[in-house]
Amino acid sequence: LADHGIKEINIIAQDLAAYGTDVTEKGLFIDLLEKIAAIPGDFKIRLLYIHPDAFPTELLDLMKKNSRILHYFDLPMQHADPDVLKEMGRTGSPEKYADLVNMIRTELPDAVIRTTLMLGYLHEDDKAFELLCNFVKKCRFDWMGSFVYSREEDTPAYPLRTEQEQEEAESIARKRQKKLEKIQEKITARRLERFVGNEYDVLIEETFEGQDLAIGRIYSQAPDVDGQTVVMGQNMVAGQVYRCGIRRTAGLDLDAVKIDD
Repeated sequence: LADHGIKEINIIAQDLAAYGTDVTEKGLFIDLLEKIAAIPGDFKIRLLYIHPDAFPTELLDLMKKNSRILHYFDLPMQHADPDVLKEMGRTGSPEKYADLVNMIRTELPDAVIRTTLMLGYLHEDDKAFELLCNFVKKCRFDWMGSFVYSREEDTPAYPLRTEQEQEEAESIARKRQKKLEKIQEKITARRLERFVGNEYDVLIEETFEGQDLAIGRIYSQAPDVDGQTVVMGQNMVAGQVYRCGIRRTAGLDLDAVKIDD
């Protein structure tokens, strides 16, 4: 990939930090990341999905030493009610998750944090949902994805609900999901304001024939799931990186202008 001029490599797994834990208790993820970061080439590394229950704190030290690794964290926390987390088999707690967010931002002030949350899991009630909403407000995630629990055969939770109970729970969960997403949209809009007035490298993904316009991403925007950066400028090529100044926010996107060389 590096030899072909790829500018961003996304490393994806259900839990990146679990790499190599079948060989050694500590795992081999940091060793692997160091080797990838040492490959010659002009590219950045984006990490997608690290389980928050076993977050490797040495990753922060590596990021400080190696600017090739983007300060972007995708931490699927799933929920913030202790009982719901326990039902999910999670060993973490909302307090530990909030502490992790604070630690990352203390060590790396420019860090961007994304999470994924599940609505409607088994015994989620109004109180549990309220705890989740307050957790999101407290952590101020840059980005949040959410989904509604789906009853799947051959899973431990499958026999704990009937089909009718699942339909009723899904209806409630979708209403809660809309409310939670509205809360997060306001948080994301505020978090985006810190980029305005600053310069960033933008990876261009799409150009338009006959227009001095392109769409790309800065380090805070993962492909497909986060917002985009709309860039005004000439002679831009998809797959290349250009220095751009962020002029303003536009909903959950950014508007930028290319800085001429």
